[in-house]
Amino acid sequence: MQKLNLKNLRFTFLLIFILKLPFSSNACSPLQVPTLVSQSIVGCNLVLNWQSTTIYWCPDNIDVEITCNGVPFSGLAAYTYTSATVTGASNPYTYPAMNIPICGLCPGTVYQFRARERNNTGFATSLWTATFNFTTPGVSTPPTLTLTASPPSICIPGNSQLTANAVGCGPGPKTYAWSPATGLSCTTCSNPVASPTVTTTYTCTVTGGQLGCWSISNNITVVVASVPPVIGVANVVPASICPGQTATVTSTSYTGTLQWQSAPTTAGPWTNIPGATTGTYIAAGLTSNICFHAVVTGCAATLTTNNVCVTVNPNPTVTVNSPAICAGQTAALTANGATSYTWSAGAVPTGVNTANASPVVTTNYTVTGATAGCTGTAVATVSVNPSPSGNATPTNATCGFNNGIIYIANTSGPGQTVSGYSVNSVGVGTQTVTGLGAGNYTITMVNNFGCTVNFTTSITNSPPITALATTFTNATCGNNNGAISIGATTGGTPSYSYNVNGGPYSTTTSLTNLSPGTYTIGVMDSKGCVFVKTVTIVNLPGPTALSFTTTPNSCVGSAGSVTIGVTGGSPAYSYSINGTASGSTATGLTTGTHTV
Repeated sequence: MQKLNLKNLRFTFLLIFILKLPFSSNACSPLQVPTLVSQSIVGCNLVLNWQSTTIYWCPDNIDVEITCNGVPFSGLAAYTYTSATVTGASNPYTYPAMNIPICGLCPGTVYQFRARERNNTGFATSLWTATFNFTTPGVSTPPTLTLTASPPSICIPGNSQLTANAVGCGPGPKTYAWSPATGLSCTTCSNPVASPTVTTTYTCTVTGGQLGCWSISNNITVVVASVPPVIGVANVVPASICPGQTATVTSTSYTGTLQWQSAPTTAGPWTNIPGATTGTYIAAGLTSNICFHAVVTGCAATLTTNNVCVTVNPNPTVTVNSPAICAGQTAALTANGATSYTWSAGAVPTGVNTANASPVVTTNYTVTGATAGCTGTAVATVSVNPSPSGNATPTNATCGFNNGIIYIANTSGPGQTVSGYSVNSVGVGTQTVTGLGAGNYTITMVNNFGCTVNFTTSITNSPPITALATTFTNATCGNNNGAISIGATTGGTPSYSYNVNGGPYSTTTSLTNLSPGTYTIGVMDSKGCVFVKTVTIVNLPGPTALSFTTTPNSCVGSAGSVTIGVTGGSPAYSYSINGTASGSTATGLTTGTHTV
């Protein structure tokens, strides 16, 4: 029997299996390097559009790797982004746009990226594309590195815990590099333990971002002491301050590691002041009493300096009045709460805590009070209220009577009311004041703010008519031939008019053809003053009878005479005989009838 060849049998089965596989003209072909059609930044995304020229259709992806500009690509999955899977239906074919988030990267920083095409099965990839760049939005922020050593000073064989706190942009782990390595528990961790035998300065370099986007270095010194500490002497300047001011605490001639402590009183409790580890500590913004001392440590000893305290004097609470005045008045300002005072411009000091101010409008004045070098302020508001305004119109008195009048007018502005009037300090309840004689008058008005105004006016008195001169002629012989002549008038004004028996006034000064009787003559001046005088006219009767005593002629042709006697009339007479004037005795009369 022929022996079965197992090797040939396996080959035969494999050949049959291959021959039975379906044949397709679209079998996968080698992947091609993808083409970048466009790139843009939209919001927080880097938008990439790719094309592929791979000949045969297979389900493929685009891999994109990002790193900082100038930093080698790492191939780490954390910085690689994969597109959607595409099975090409044409050549070339286009991938859907890739949206890669970039807001978590360092702002304002240049990054680089590359891409390749990868079969979805993960068994085949194309070569990488060339390198492309983009800049993230925003402003670049420099990294910071803070190093601490606790404690900063050791004694052999002590140690100090070093800690690096690096803050920088971008994702990804940070790398640490400490040097020198002498005395360090590790050189690539963030917090090595240092055990140097001599004082050593260590340098730490931290790299971060996308595998080295940024790098920063800093130094810290671990002091190795070999002798006990020296305590030194603590001082504080100034020892007395005002709230919010600064005091400087110093310690000189010390050795070892120093730590300042503070307490409300020398009795404690004492607490460390963070960062206060040098010979000078500036205590700023103090608001209450506080004490300080320094704890100095060295090999085998811890010492404490003397206590120094700062007294924080309170700022005085200053108060000041805020008076209201009338325009033109002076306000008296009084401040309290401090020991000395300074006033702002416009307020004139009048005493230790007083001042005067005379603003024309409402004004604020600041007073600064000081006590033990500390100050406080207050503001005085001097309100200036308006004064009333008005005028007075007088009507003069006439004819010697107290009949003068003052008319008071209120012309004050809006918002003012007059609460009272007075004339020569005597209150009046009306704006029309009557019954006034000649003189000067001061009118005072008070408004609703209590402000006053004074204005003056005068009343003059027209003098009365005191005399009227008249002459008259009586009526005679029973005829209405009396007459009155009006002469000069005394008093009153220079212009006059007259009337008779209450008749109308006129300027006529000569009255004639008056019958006997009593006449009332009135005179009135231009002010209306009147004076009355009575004049009586009588009738002078004529002779009522004549008597004659005749002497006849003794002889024919001789002359006769007659003596005339009169009864009635006035005592003085004149005569005429036959129309010829003669005396009371006529002689040389011829015989005949004669008319006397």
